[in-house]
Amino acid sequence: MKLTWVFFIFSLNIVLCIDESYDTEQIIIMLNQHFEDSSDDQLLGNHIFTNGSEIIFQIEVQTNATNFNISLTKAFSVISTLTNAAKTNFTQAIVIFHFKGNKLPIIAKSSLNCSRKFFIDKTENELQWRKKCLSIQNF
Repeated sequence: MKLTWVFFIFSLNIVLCIDESYDTEQIIIMLNQHFEDSSDDQLLGNHIFTNGSEIIFQIEVQTNATNFNISLTKAFSVISTLTNAAKTNFTQAIVIFHFKGNKLPIIAKSSLNCSRKFFIDKTENELQWRKKCLSIQNF
């Protein structure tokens, strides 16, 4: 009897949580929490907007120039993970990196469908993601 009850609770949990998706406010709370808890980088802000048919998730991060590549990968990983769990169908991610010492910011962009292959599905590696998905430009 106890085993049946445990199996029932476990099954119910799987059914109810299998397709959990979050609204934009919840996604922003999780974004802020991530940067407060587990990041050497400082989240300066976020912005969600549309440009034609694109729904864009943008964040601004302050980091050290020496940590740029690590910060770049972490920022897009966080955005990919959060947007994958969002109710909104975000299509593009933009990260604006600011550096200490008044250096000009760097803007990095990626299609979220393309990023999903590396960060979520694990069907591509980082080099493939950088070649196919990532666009980096100076301000």
